[in-house]
Amino acid sequence: MRISSQLITSSFLGDLSSIQQRLARLQHQSATGKAFDRPRDAPAAVSRSLNLQRALTYLNQYSRNADDGTNRLSFTETAVTEVQAQMQRLRELTVQGSNSYLTPADRGAIATEVNQLFEQVITLSNSSLRGRYVFSGFQTLTRSFFINASSDGVTSSVSYRGDSGQIGRNIGIQRDLDVNVSGRELFMEQTYTLTGKLLGSGALGFAGSFEMNDRFFSVSPGMKLSQLRDLINQDSEAGVEAVISGDNRLLLRSMSSSESIKLRDLSGTVLEDLGVLPQGAFNLAQSAPTLPLTDSRGAIHTSAALVFPLSIGTAGQTLVLQLGGAANSNVTDSKAIKLDAKSYNTSAELQAELQKKIDLAFGQEKILVNDMGGGVLELETFEQSGAVTLSDLRVGGTAADGTVDTASALLGFNALPGVQEVADLAGVDGNDRFSLDLGLSAYRTINGEPAVDLAPVMLNINAAAGLTAADVVADLNKQFLANKFLSGLVEAREEGGRIRLQTTRQGKEVFGTDLLLSNAVGGAVAPATDTLGALGFYRDVATGISAPPVPASVFSTAAYPPGIGAIALGVNDSFSIDLGPSSSLDGTDLAPQNIVLTAGAYPTAAGLAAEINSQIGLNPNLKNAVQAVVRTAAGLDYVDIETVGRGSRMQAADLSLLDVTPGALANLGLGAPTVPGGGGSDGQGDIALPDNIMDSMARIRDELYGFAAGESRLVALQTEGRASIGLYQGHKIRISSDGSFKELTVQRFTTLQDLASAIEDKLGFQLEVKVQRDGTIQIFNPSDTPVQGIKIEAFDQGGNPVNGFNQLFRDVSGNLPYRGTMISAQVYEDERFARLTQRIGNVDSGIEKILSTLSELGSRQKRLELTVTQNEVLEVNLQELQTSNDFVDMAEVITLMSQQENVLRAALSTGSRVLQPSLFDFLS
Repeated sequence: MRISSQLITSSFLGDLSSIQQRLARLQHQSATGKAFDRPRDAPAAVSRSLNLQRALTYLNQYSRNADDGTNRLSFTETAVTEVQAQMQRLRELTVQGSNSYLTPADRGAIATEVNQLFEQVITLSNSSLRGRYVFSGFQTLTRSFFINASSDGVTSSVSYRGDSGQIGRNIGIQRDLDVNVSGRELFMEQTYTLTGKLLGSGALGFAGSFEMNDRFFSVSPGMKLSQLRDLINQDSEAGVEAVISGDNRLLLRSMSSSESIKLRDLSGTVLEDLGVLPQGAFNLAQSAPTLPLTDSRGAIHTSAALVFPLSIGTAGQTLVLQLGGAANSNVTDSKAIKLDAKSYNTSAELQAELQKKIDLAFGQEKILVNDMGGGVLELETFEQSGAVTLSDLRVGGTAADGTVDTASALLGFNALPGVQEVADLAGVDGNDRFSLDLGLSAYRTINGEPAVDLAPVMLNINAAAGLTAADVVADLNKQFLANKFLSGLVEAREEGGRIRLQTTRQGKEVFGTDLLLSNAVGGAVAPATDTLGALGFYRDVATGISAPPVPASVFSTAAYPPGIGAIALGVNDSFSIDLGPSSSLDGTDLAPQNIVLTAGAYPTAAGLAAEINSQIGLNPNLKNAVQAVVRTAAGLDYVDIETVGRGSRMQAADLSLLDVTPGALANLGLGAPTVPGGGGSDGQGDIALPDNIMDSMARIRDELYGFAAGESRLVALQTEGRASIGLYQGHKIRISSDGSFKELTVQRFTTLQDLASAIEDKLGFQLEVKVQRDGTIQIFNPSDTPVQGIKIEAFDQGGNPVNGFNQLFRDVSGNLPYRGTMISAQVYEDERFARLTQRIGNVDSGIEKILSTLSELGSRQKRLELTVTQNEVLEVNLQELQTSNDFVDMAEVITLMSQQENVLRAALSTGSRVLQPSLFDFLS
């Protein structure tokens, strides 16, 4: 192969150019220190450099986020620490104020300091950092808490306007940290909350409208619970947050620290269907009363119509009473009742005095003193049965100790001998008496008193011709009020011709077993002694005691053994189950659902029940709504098909069976549905009362001032001069407007808030009726419709005005125009020391919440500090990697450049020797 001089020259010049390029690159690197200028210089290094730069950018952002989070958490921690100091001082003041030896001036001074603490906590709750409120959740531009002031300008409660949003900061790859605390969670963790009943996830299936805090909402059958929740939450004026629990219940939470949620159905029974309408345990009759026309009572003495005031002489008078054994535990006894020398202004005063002295003489529940109205009093044996005769209650004569009666004629009673007492001779069947037994959870406590499981109380129905449910309700409520154990704890209502007995304590903690009814005559139910049956209440046929609600059921007439032997089913033998609205899962009236049974012989009831249940389980409309069970009676087994749903709304029509295969039901022995009437029901509408920092501070302040307003019992109210307002149990408060009126009967637990609610209910739900912190009741009309002729006044049992109460409400009368206000006079009550002691527990809970929050804030700051340290180390490492990737090693470059220079000189020297001969040869 011949190598030409031209090829040698070209090759040399190319090599020389490469050496010069490398040398030039090294010279550039030594001058700039950069490893590359263009991506083509080092594609892999450029890619690494971009990745490292991106990582450093993210890291810088993480560091800024961490710094911002640290600032927010540090600022929040400072505010919460200051709140802790206020709460610690509040605890000290609460303990100090609960000392009953303090003067009103001393407590007033403490209350003033508590109010200052309250205002300071409100200020701290609205803390802002760089113009953004730290306790408002996501609503950082909205002030966290707004003040709801009373008429005297003192804060009664606050409302939260933020949300529960958790503001996060990204502090690393897949590492987020919340840097805020929700003011709702910290300051108002528990407000007034109602929890509804368990509902399905599908359409609600019921319709209607309701009012909540003066806002109107409508529900359609196709609406889902989530849609109703969103509808409520979109209305900011309602002041309620709606939440759906994990088990699909509606929770309504007040956005105010202290105020309750006002609810009422406008059309339909939406609130009851949702289960949020508070109610206690109740028994509801299935029918109107069917009592006999005889009144089975004990012996009775009725006075003449007395004229009041009635004066007892200066020496006093003596009333002699005798009880026979049938009315006094088989012991005949006579007592002399000494009446004080005084003047009685009303029959109610005389009735109360007589009852007290008779109870002291004979013991409680021996003789009842009844105020019949019109000045007529009645003495009646507590024991009431066919065994009680006229001789078991005697008035007048001489007592066992020789004391002679002097008062029976003065009091209008028929003195003995020779005058027939008034008594009901026809009452021998005991068919108008039953007992009511309240359980522990139905007892409403006051001032920290323990709950009591009350003994059964016997009630007597005054049966008469044409008796209606309203008559029975009025009679029962009168007896409840007269009984010191039942007064304020249970009430009767008329509902569509039926009677409803309900505990006044409400919520899911009250159970159906806390309100039990029993026939006066125990044992198995007999028509002649079945009072509950006559009233339409369900009762256990064996014991006569009211039972919890019983599901609709269909009993088989086929008994095993010996019964009819094995039941043989043919191919495709089937029947249908038709469930009504009260028994179906979604509250709708379902179409009949077919049950197709497997052919074969079923020798036992259990086998047949299992076969029916297997078919029910395959049908989504029937599963968990109806079941087949085996019942045993008189040694025989029966199949019972029953609905799972329970409640006194259950009707026979809510479970119907129909033949699909002719004769299938007859073959199975399944008869017509049977639904025992009435029954008791557990309470609905679980109520959580306010227990939060804001509420505790306001209540402690008001109790120290002397105004535990909403909780003040009407019978304990006094004027500012500590004089009684003269209101007692049994008195009526009449609320008049537009020519009509509503009456509230005062019971031992009736409070100012109860009165405010009754006023609001009578005058119209659109009005605002509130109990102020000073014990006054304010009525405000925000609407453009005047309310005419308002008047609020109280009367005793004799119909006489209660002047003390009426004086307090003298200014709550007349017409109420648009934006008009009426307010009662100030009242005072002094039963707060036990409540203050209880409040210490509320304060301790608040302090625990604050300490827990501070611990959480500290933990987050520690995490941020650790993250910042880790980020700093990572940043150094990344920067070192980028430096090594982007910049050259100068010593190495200089060495390489020196090497390249030597290579270049050697190449030039060699080239000078090689190129010259080659050129000579080329020329020659």
